[in-house]
Amino acid sequence: MTTWWITSEETVVKDGVAQQQITVLACLHNKTRTQAVAELHRVVKKYVPDSLQGAPHVAVHNDDGSFSVLPKKPKKGYPPCTVRLREQFGG
Repeated sequence: MTTWWITSEETVVKDGVAQQQITVLACLHNKTRTQAVAELHRVVKKYVPDSLQGAPHVAVHNDDGSFSVLPKKPKKGYPPCTVRLREQFGG
């Protein structure tokens, strides 16, 4: 079995510079891919990025298996947020 990571990727602005911030939402040990994908679905339903706290939002399933978390009503100023499942190799 493999170790899987569920991560959130969000663009944040620090000191006027846009940077990619990756946050680990969950680490899954000894799970099959099917079990990890099921956990990804559970996590993404509950996850709210900091930029969308208090704003109505939806999770959209992307073609590559990741999810984009977006505001229900598109407005300026919300950075993109993607939740992904990653497989750990080695180490």
